[in-house]
Amino acid sequence: MVSPPHLQIVSIPNSTSSMIPSYFPPLTTKSYSVSSLELTLTSNLCNALGIIHGGAVCTIIDCATTIGLLSNDRETRKSVSLSLTSNFYKPATSGETILILAETDRIGKTAGFSTCKILNENLELLYKGTHTKAFLKDKWEIQE
Repeated sequence: MVSPPHLQIVSIPNSTSSMIPSYFPPLTTKSYSVSSLELTLTSNLCNALGIIHGGAVCTIIDCATTIGLLSNDRETRKSVSLSLTSNFYKPATSGETILILAETDRIGKTAGFSTCKILNENLELLYKGTHTKAFLKDKWEIQE
């Protein structure tokens, strides 16, 4: 799978992006890894005002937290969303590069919980979301 030119996967799992000096606290042995992505917003992700569309924000939160859960689930189980929340603090505009940080909060026997923060280049919080996913019995087949 090739990423679109405007989406760059910085690291999965532990992030070393230059945009992340200390926004997240250091990871402890009991915590999960943080996935990070950088995305340059294009006009097709924005509304008529040139601001990222709310649906695009929710899709980003969904995809980023799912990547995080998949990279931390030892059983590589397929999953479905139970809940997805999003908060909008400050708008991001077309042409702007955003940093997407997805942290896995907990992986249980039947569900996974994660948080996503979207920041601008000045590390200001723009959007935040939480995602709860139910794990299915089916597993992903990993091909190398």
